[in-house]
Amino acid sequence: MYGLLPPSVNESPLPKRVESSIVVNARPERVFPLLENPYSLPNWITYLRQVEWARGSGLGSLDGCHLRIAGIKFHATARVHAFEKNVQIGRTNVEGMKMRSEFHLVPDGSRTIVTWAVSYEPPLGQLGFLLDAMMFHRVIRKGVAASLHELKRVAEAGHGRFWTPSRGHAGATIGERDPTVHGYADVRGNRSRSDHPGRMEVSFRA
Repeated sequence: MYGLLPPSVNESPLPKRVESSIVVNARPERVFPLLENPYSLPNWITYLRQVEWARGSGLGSLDGCHLRIAGIKFHATARVHAFEKNVQIGRTNVEGMKMRSEFHLVPDGSRTIVTWAVSYEPPLGQLGFLLDAMMFHRVIRKGVAASLHELKRVAEAGHGRFWTPSRGHAGATIGERDPTVHGYADVRGNRSRSDHPGRMEVSFRA
């Protein structure tokens, strides 16, 4: 399945960009679910604190999340603008900090070369560009590199768990917004709540 959404009429190139790659000792079929499912992202993206809700799947799907970058907290709503299963996925913020994130997976035998590009516009206007020159860009660059190492670790472990809203809770179905349900990941030892009636555990193995 492949898709690419046309850019919004108000969408313009973002002025800042960070790109990094890593070799993961796992096939794309094992790596891609960690990129595709929004609730798995806090497992390994170091500056992503929580995925609050997700709606839909594949091209055009949406999710809401909380981030913390250089000590600044953000809320963002992201839309999947590019999708090809086991090959690429891209998300663009439609609310919150202007940011675009794209992953490309290239098979290399039993391994996968993962490239992650993040484009963004610093927040806070002209002050934001000054802060970007001083520290923000460096923090994002280090965050992307550290996150890819976490992705490598989680993918190579071959199993993990993350929470998604379950059917039947507060009228919600998988992928629909439910303000009483939050996604928490626990592969990295992060928050998890197995006693919550609105969550189910999803596991994946090689």
